[in-house]
Amino acid sequence: MPRYLADHFTRCLCGFGILSALCLPHNSSAENPITSRALLPAIAVVTSCSGTVKQLDEDGKKRKLRLRETLPLNQTSFSTASNSSLFLCLSNGIGLGLSESTSIRIQRYEQSMINPMHAGLNFENSVSHLRIQTEAGKIAVAFNHLNPQSKAEFILPVGTLIVHSGQFLLEVDPNSACSVIAYKGTATFYQKDSTEREFVAPGKGISISPESVQRFAVDQSKLETAPMQNDSLLVAATEFTRKRILFRHNPDGEQPLQQWILPERRLDQAIARPFQFKLK
Repeated sequence: MPRYLADHFTRCLCGFGILSALCLPHNSSAENPITSRALLPAIAVVTSCSGTVKQLDEDGKKRKLRLRETLPLNQTSFSTASNSSLFLCLSNGIGLGLSESTSIRIQRYEQSMINPMHAGLNFENSVSHLRIQTEAGKIAVAFNHLNPQSKAEFILPVGTLIVHSGQFLLEVDPNSACSVIAYKGTATFYQKDSTEREFVAPGKGISISPESVQRFAVDQSKLETAPMQNDSLLVAATEFTRKRILFRHNPDGEQPLQQWILPERRLDQAIARPFQFKLK
């Protein structure tokens, strides 16, 4: 290989942190600069909120939500009443959408500081761990690609779903029966109190009940016959939610900076009539 190509290749490897990983022995005790980052309680922004929505903070105190408000999520709970909804854009790039009569508990949401060299909507520029307990109702989740060292897991009454990427709809019935639909992307479902697992592919869905878990059976379904129109709209709105805000590295603090894709002044404009003219 010519010298100039070798030098260029070396610079590329160093830029992505690959060369240091290749030079370390397999059993090296050297600290990985990514995994050594401290994970701190992370935040989200309310992009849409309608009807009656309640949040309980980590101390169990009720909190009133406001549009475009920044919220701490770690160890908090959310619930929506009938004809209500909530959409959140998380600082790691995940969009969450809660339908009516839905309640969730965010057991853990922690994130490292954002890497200033990588910012965008397609790939996570930090390391994060999200664990949500879905107690009742419907929740949509949407994101593109998390950091390989990050995790997004959803605790259901019948098991745990780890979402790798894509757009998913999770539903928990009052009798603890659950369904998972993959509009895009992939996920893995781990049955409760069992080593059994089920891979959820794009365009597929699974249905699980407490009875099916006892016999280690998971029902598969196709996307064409599974979702209703309202479910598709919920997922589409959640995908739109995650693209509303770009979170960037904050050199002056731990909380990331927020950059709205649509300027806030546009959101505050009065709604004009379809045809409105000004007379000169």
